[in-house]
Amino acid sequence: MPAAQIWAELQFSLADSNGEAAFARQFARLNPLERIARVQHPARGTLGELNQLLRFILLASPQWDELEGESELYLSVDSSGETRIWEFGRGIPSELETSDFMREYVLALWNYFQPFDHTIVKFLCVRKIGNRPLFARAFRPSAHQQLEAQLRLRDWITAH
Repeated sequence: MPAAQIWAELQFSLADSNGEAAFARQFARLNPLERIARVQHPARGTLGELNQLLRFILLASPQWDELEGESELYLSVDSSGETRIWEFGRGIPSELETSDFMREYVLALWNYFQPFDHTIVKFLCVRKIGNRPLFARAFRPSAHQQLEAQLRLRDWITAH
């Protein structure tokens, strides 16, 4: 294909304000924080509320019973709702199997918040550079913290 034809097709693609090329140009001009804010835009609630609830899921998790010592858990959830959890116990991260407890609560949160704008996640440039998972982290909770997190999750589910 001659360079002039490629250039003409590129110009045509950029002229279409609803096309992927025009969107990619606009998206690339955003700084990294603006890109994340554009992608992670809940339909309901706020990202702050969602992040707090994800942390409550970690704190309330029955998986703490399986861990020894002063562990730390990390939870990540991507735009499709895929949930992953890691333990950092002795400096070496190990991925754990996601419990049914976590999957059920994350699914409830995803159905309510719809935190990723799927009208733009479909674009390749977003999937490559702007589609960061949401993260939560927690250190081993006390029995009181674990119970409080369970109650807050129960209250949130009841209210929504």
